[in-house]
Amino acid sequence: MAAEVVAWCDYIVPDVFADVLTVIGDHTGMSWGVMPAHQYWFQPPKLHVVLCAVALLFCRVLHRQSRGFRSAAIARLGTTGVSRPLKCPINRLIAYTLMVCLAVQGLTKASRPKPFVQLGWLLMPCHVFTGIWIYIFMRDRPYQYGSSCYLASLLVDWAWCPLGALVQPDWDDHRYLWEGYVFFLHHALLLLLPLYFVARYDTLGLDWAHLYHLTWVPTLVNFAFLAPCGLLLGLNVNYQLAPPRLSSSAPAVLKTALYRPALMPVLVGLSIVANIAVRMLGKVIGKVIGKLFTSAQKPTKLE
Repeated sequence: MAAEVVAWCDYIVPDVFADVLTVIGDHTGMSWGVMPAHQYWFQPPKLHVVLCAVALLFCRVLHRQSRGFRSAAIARLGTTGVSRPLKCPINRLIAYTLMVCLAVQGLTKASRPKPFVQLGWLLMPCHVFTGIWIYIFMRDRPYQYGSSCYLASLLVDWAWCPLGALVQPDWDDHRYLWEGYVFFLHHALLLLLPLYFVARYDTLGLDWAHLYHLTWVPTLVNFAFLAPCGLLLGLNVNYQLAPPRLSSSAPAVLKTALYRPALMPVLVGLSIVANIAVRMLGKVIGKVIGKLFTSAQKPTKLE
């Protein structure tokens, strides 16, 4: 099927689009990047054009279906948590720890050959999530509660991402032994933070508008931003140029040029499972900790 789709793209897309994209790639990512040509053009230029166009149309439709979701969610969460800021020493400690992890990894990447290209790895989702968590925990005013909880809710939806990184770490660019320890500390924090946030604060459950929103946002980021960034940098940022290494038992379509659209329904399904599982487990943890805290504060009866 992939061959037929590639042939169809080759037929409908004017050659000028492919020529322009090829020239840009030859003078940017292929010139200063770190990817071999067979990986860089794993998806032919015309397929890149079609996938980007289809993704933009898809995002436009879902955006219309979820219009107003963000503002309504922030207002609802802000009302629920009125006078309930995120100001807490633990939250500040978490933010500072994440800053150190991000800084260490940034400096390590900058110390490699072609540092400006290598810094492009900071566009990987887990690094972006780190920045968002820092932003959330450093915004501790009461009026910022709603928007912080909205952002945290999206990170709850995408909690499968750091889990996947821990289960199958990609260390091809690591040069030092200690990088692995920083990696595990960093991603373990990213995995636990959604549970921590759900246990203490408010997050959003699933409805159709939420589902549309959590689908179109990463689709737009990946197809319209990270894929072009990967082509310009010559880096396989978030595997937008070529698929990751997969086991022999993985479906064949994930090893073809259509792996990105094939993965989309799988990742949406993982987001649904993550939202339900993390919110259920987080609330249980919150109740257990609340009961333990209440029991510890009960005055002892004098005999």
